[in-house]
Amino acid sequence: MSYDLSSIAQTCDHLILLERYRVSVSDFQTLQFSSPPAATVNMRAPINGVAMLKLFIKGVQVSPTDPNFGYSIVPDPSRVLADYVFSKIIFNQPVRQVGSLIEVTYFTREDFCLKCGGTGQVIDWQTSQSGGLLHTFGDKKLSQQVFKYILTSINPFNPNLTCPIRSYVGKKFGLSITDQDISSAVTTALATYQTIQAAQKTVQTLSPQEMIKNVTSVEARQDPTDPLTIYLALQVTVYGLAQPIPLNITLQTNS
Repeated sequence: MSYDLSSIAQTCDHLILLERYRVSVSDFQTLQFSSPPAATVNMRAPINGVAMLKLFIKGVQVSPTDPNFGYSIVPDPSRVLADYVFSKIIFNQPVRQVGSLIEVTYFTREDFCLKCGGTGQVIDWQTSQSGGLLHTFGDKKLSQQVFKYILTSINPFNPNLTCPIRSYVGKKFGLSITDQDISSAVTTALATYQTIQAAQKTVQTLSPQEMIKNVTSVEARQDPTDPLTIYLALQVTVYGLAQPIPLNITLQTNS
């Protein structure tokens, strides 16, 4: 019996864990993001709930009232956006240990969340009451595998088992990219997976519900108001079920 880990999409809490910062060498008080973009920034993202922010130095949490490393969170006048309020963290007195590992845990806004990539949803493993990871198999495993291979654009272990549709998002739909391009790409990827399943069946037992019989339909549609979003709907049949399995994917890229 082949099985995989069971996962579920959940609403993201936008919690950023242990993001790394450094002390500015200009004043030895202001924290700056340790991996800034072209311009140096203080906080990478807005803080959503100042009271819940936690600051760690060398792995030890520091209180805002600490006599040596106490800090304040104040508005950042150097970074103002119309829809967001940015803050910066300033130590109450100069901190000369500029090489210390400083990490910040905080809640941010959806558009700046690295956990969900601004989608609002995060995929996480499901656990049992005993704390172990749950497994999935049968048609649920097949659905999970189909999503995986359709969304895999690079696979060093099996370069043929890839699908280019992620690279299509954002291109001019109907001109450089057509619905036939997407349909062919998905069909080719799943045909390759069928070949792999046939070989896999010779060395291990597969549930009939895990084996693709046919890809009965593939439909791609671009959002009429957002060219960066494509809706993909397909149906596959398996050997263990009479009814086809419907699968839907929304492909979206950041503007």
